Amino acid sequence: MKNPDRVSSIFWFILSAAICIHASQLGLGSFHDPGPGFLFFWSGLVLGILSIIILCSTMKKRNDALTDDNTNIFENVKWIKIVSILASLLLYGLILEQIGFLLSTVFFIAFLLSSIEKKKWYIIVFISVVSSALSYALFELLLESRLPKGIFGI
Repeated sequence: MKNPDRVSSIFWFILSAAICIHASQLGLGSFHDPGPGFLFFWSGLVLGILSIIILCSTMKKRNDALTDDNTNIFENVKWIKIVSILASLLLYGLILEQIGFLLSTVFFIAFLLSSIEKKKWYIIVFISVVSSALSYALFELLLESRLPKGIFGI
């Protein structure tokens, strides 16, 4: 395969077309009174536009400039990090109701920050507490959506 971006952009364009078709069958509604397919349709449309942009950028490249060697694209992937992040995401979903949004999000973000790139502990604590508090303020206070309180009631 000469250019994996070309193949993936075609895949994402086909997927976006399918999303838009099925979303329009659900009913789009209007901007002030959105239907059940409104968000899906516009998300699919943005995905389609982005995939066309990537496809056009790969078409502009000359074929001889593309790498033709058979190197493995998964050669430098750090699988342990990927698996640990996916496991932490699963664990976050499992403990969110029991522990509550604030505490589970603080621990989740702290783990992500420490596993992706090593930082000093006080930076990790600060960023995880501030980002959790800001997301709590956005969803609970401004948007008035109910987040899980957990066993501690916070």
